[in-house]
Amino acid sequence: MVGLRDETGAAIVEFAIILPILLLLVMGIIQFGFIFNGQITLTSISREAVRNAVVGEPYTIGDISRVNLLIKDSIEIIIEDEENTTSKKATVNGDVLVFMPFLSIFTGDKVSLTSISIMRNEFI
Repeated sequence: MVGLRDETGAAIVEFAIILPILLLLVMGIIQFGFIFNGQITLTSISREAVRNAVVGEPYTIGDISRVNLLIKDSIEIIIEDEENTTSKKATVNGDVLVFMPFLSIFTGDKVSLTSISIMRNEFI
C-alpha cells in the first residue's frame, strides 16, 4: 500500500539533482589536468630552447617532438639576451584547447600558457 510517507524513488530524484554538479566537477578536474600537462610541456620546451641558445644551436618549433595537448600552431619561442648579463632567456607561449563545451563557458575555447627559462652562458 502506497501512502503519503512512501519514499521509494527519493534516492533517484536526489541522484538526478546531484549528477550534473558531480559531472561538472569531475570534468573540471580532468580539464585542469590537461592544462597542467600543457604547462609542464611548455616548461620543458623553454628549458630545451634556452639550453640550445646557450650552446649555440638554433632551436625551432620543428624540433618539438612531444606536443600532446598543446595547439602546435600556437607555440611561439622567443630567445633574447638578458640585459647586463651573460644569460639567455627563452619565453615560450602556447595554447591548450578546452575540450568540453560546457567548461568553455568559464575558460573560453583555449587557455593561453607561458613559460620563461633563463640560463647563464658559461661558454663566454
